[in-house]
Amino acid sequence: MTDFDLDSLMEEEGYIRGVPDEELTENYESYAKLCAESTCQLCGHKGLELRTFIDWSTLVYKAFSECPRCGNTEQL
Repeated sequence: MTDFDLDSLMEEEGYIRGVPDEELTENYESYAKLCAESTCQLCGHKGLELRTFIDWSTLVYKAFSECPRCGNTEQL
């Protein structure tokens, strides 16, 4: 999935790019560590980037890992 596709899909579902508030920080930090230590399943690049999207009306967020080399994106 490309950045544009992911951004559009999340917007359609009511989410915007952002980082969680203090109540969700522990999970965010865990996801960030997981991404930093992970390897892309498509190209083998080590060290993925964390992307989070938040629905502020419900305080629900979704986290994705994204490969900086090939752009492969997967929901965590």
